[in-house]
Amino acid sequence: MTSQYISETAARWYIRMRSAEPDDLLRSQFEAWVMAHPKHREEYTSIAETMQDLSANDKLKAIADALDQERFLTRESRKHKLIKTAASLCVFVVVGLVSLFTVHQYDQWQAQPLSQVATVNPVGQITSQTLADGSKVTLSANSDMQITYYRNQRHIMLNRGEAIFEVVKDKERPFVVETDQAKVTVLGTRFAVNKLRGLRKMMCI
Repeated sequence: MTSQYISETAARWYIRMRSAEPDDLLRSQFEAWVMAHPKHREEYTSIAETMQDLSANDKLKAIADALDQERFLTRESRKHKLIKTAASLCVFVVVGLVSLFTVHQYDQWQAQPLSQVATVNPVGQITSQTLADGSKVTLSANSDMQITYYRNQRHIMLNRGEAIFEVVKDKERPFVVETDQAKVTVLGTRFAVNKLRGLRKMMCI
């Protein structure tokens, strides 16, 4: 605690004790401050003696100056709090924008295909293939499908015909089979999808 701070505090106490009739609470607070350190009593006594030596006008001017200083310190304290609050708000906004941008980037990253394969079977040809995750697809004749693997799902678009799927279980990447009229999502099972002449049929095997 610096001497300047003690002097300023003593001056404020002098003003408060002289500007109005102090109540019991104010007197108790003042006495506690005086008793807290010998320098407090010494500085307060010095200010009181100095004020007694001044003329009435000088006293009024000294009190006015002290009040101005106290008001200035109060304004500076409020300004500091406002600046601190504004800085905290700016940090909050920046963090929010960064989080939003990060989520958007993550969604874009998830939407990027890892692999994409198209299979078209003519009339009279049936094919079977094992996919990258170990799942198996049997595509009937006169059928057309597109296989797209993403980080968060395995997607099959059956454009025409019929296919039988044996799906390897993967909770992190559900297996999605879609036609222009329906969509089925599984984690791991064996099922068939039939899309012929605008009709569609899905059946677990």
